[in-house]
Amino acid sequence: MVTQISDDIKIKACLHLARKMPVGKYKKSIEGITNLIYEQDELLNEFLQKIDQPAEVSLLDKKGEYLICEYNRDGDSHRSNVSNEYFPKPEEGEDLRMPSKDMREFEIVLNKIFREYTKLYYGGNSVCSCFAWELSENILDGICVAVVIKNNVVGEKGIAGGCWDSSNMVQINFKQLDDGYEAKYSLTTTVFFTAVLSNNFNKNSADIEFSGSVTNLVSKL
Repeated sequence: MVTQISDDIKIKACLHLARKMPVGKYKKSIEGITNLIYEQDELLNEFLQKIDQPAEVSLLDKKGEYLICEYNRDGDSHRSNVSNEYFPKPEEGEDLRMPSKDMREFEIVLNKIFREYTKLYYGGNSVCSCFAWELSENILDGICVAVVIKNNVVGEKGIAGGCWDSSNMVQINFKQLDDGYEAKYSLTTTVFFTAVLSNNFNKNSADIEFSGSVTNLVSKL
């Protein structure tokens, strides 16, 4: 007798396994899990949408570096916030999600503001990418804004290496009232942290590595 396992149970199992993995080896862990479910497109997409993972710096866009994450992914390509183009280039005729003209203009302003903030707060090794999109063709149905920051630390004050990686996604929903509109803001923030401490006291001992992650959700009118 063969027991069929539902997709819901599979997703929960994949998410549980991924969250048990150390942040320093997170990429390999996610790749291993996705290889197990790669042939099940719906299951794979749902897993990638629900799992939080550190962003990666991409140099594919000649106009500037950008971060690749779930917020700018469509299929196997990621949209650059710098040029508004997808990399790797999609196949001819493939229709990928693009922000409207108004959203793109808003996105450009966001990137300018947060790029300066990131450099001033985190320093020169940091990278920030912002993305904005509508929830439907009618902007009154709501919009989303994602601010993704990656700060790599190299050889500072006893730290051999490390990374602070945060993704902040704001969903704004509008409700029509008699005298105007009411906006509800929902902020989901995920932070990944990794640090490798140099062992300067015993040269025969390995460096100490520790890491972790946390996710919080806050909603306000």
